[in-house]
Amino acid sequence: MKLKGIFLFITVATVLGCESRLTFEELMEKGGRYTAKGDAERAIEAYRKAVAQKPDDTAAHEALGNAYYQEIVTIYRQSANNAKDWEQIKRQGSELRELAVAEYKKVLQKNKDNWKIRYRVAVELFNQKKYKESIPELQQVIQSNSKYAVAYSVLASCYLGEGEYDLALSNIEQAHDLDNDDGHYYFCLGKAYYFMNNTNRGFEMETRLKDIRSVYYRQLIVDPISRTIV
Repeated sequence: MKLKGIFLFITVATVLGCESRLTFEELMEKGGRYTAKGDAERAIEAYRKAVAQKPDDTAAHEALGNAYYQEIVTIYRQSANNAKDWEQIKRQGSELRELAVAEYKKVLQKNKDNWKIRYRVAVELFNQKKYKESIPELQQVIQSNSKYAVAYSVLASCYLGEGEYDLALSNIEQAHDLDNDDGHYYFCLGKAYYFMNNTNRGFEMETRLKDIRSVYYRQLIVDPISRTIV
């Protein structure tokens, strides 16, 4: 083996050895630095090692879950040259979401009152159209933070997906009572009415949005029957 090759081998071995000797606190700090730099891949590596050292530490699981989501953003910024590339990007994103949710659920096992983490899990279930599973999670979020208006909006969307229209409209009203955002209120009602095939009331909400010159007006007329109202 040439001297240069030997030197390279020793250097790599030394670096790996130092890496393996890092404490939990050092690994968490390292993950934080990588996260701040936007290097999600290395952040994931550091947080995984931290979790391996302290499997019961909720902060490590949360940080790892967040890093997975950061990596999703990186992946979706990649250019897709064709449909096959785009399908691969979506598949990778889906796999990372599952990994993130798995970490968040470990946090909730230790800290059931962490409503912010529970909300992330609920939204992910909603995005997967798992409305029945998302509803109890959102109800617990609201139980922990009854003034979190957006949770009511997502819950309304879940009820729409399940055909529970009265509950959907009720939650839209509760969200409006909290945030007093008339534009978003008319937008949510419009989406709900169109979804319920009540075109007259849907058009009425369109008119109200137009009258107040809301940014939501164009969103409603572009996609009036989407299941999502948030």
